[in-house]
Amino acid sequence: MDPFRSEKETPITDLEYQLNFLGVTAVERANFLAESHPSEVVLRCSKNILNSVQRMSRFPDMRLTPVDVVCAKYAAIWSSLLLSDLARPTDVRHNLLWLMELFATEFPSDIHLIEQYVAPLLHGMPEYEHILESLHVMRAADEIPKQVKRRSSQRREVKYRVGQVFRHRRYDYRAIITGWDTECGAGEQWMRRMGIDRLQGGRHQSFYHVL
Repeated sequence: MDPFRSEKETPITDLEYQLNFLGVTAVERANFLAESHPSEVVLRCSKNILNSVQRMSRFPDMRLTPVDVVCAKYAAIWSSLLLSDLARPTDVRHNLLWLMELFATEFPSDIHLIEQYVAPLLHGMPEYEHILESLHVMRAADEIPKQVKRRSSQRREVKYRVGQVFRHRRYDYRAIITGWDTECGAGEQWMRRMGIDRLQGGRHQSFYHVL
């Protein structure tokens, strides 16, 4: 398929012509025209998604179809990590860094998935013990009772309440509020990457935890 030029499937003769024009050998041509494995297609899709997400972050004012950028990025990184070549630890570490950051900040309930699928991939690597320790800390933190945040005169800017169901104005998903913060408490690097300061209220507006 060549979606930039046509909505129809590209004929094999067109591909052969392009390869001949580029001067590839018969062996190379056979490799280029061979059947793609499902894992290769998934990896290609995940890379396309990540490139699109990065482009959206650089051009936030582009009028595009609303999409949940965080979930799209998270799913693409999962695919890239699970199907990456373990013989290339640099690629594994690159995807691991992104995945663990999103996991810790946005999807902490996926801890069992990290334990089941990610940790075994890292066995024998220096990151293996670090991941196990991080997961142990998160499990221990889950057992600590959550601190109840009471509304006060200083917290009047928190407009919505825990338990309210809403539909997101931009991304059109439905969710329920499970918690809130009076301002963004994430790290500086994460806020820059997610464009928090480009929001109407910036980092000093209330942020909500949702499910």
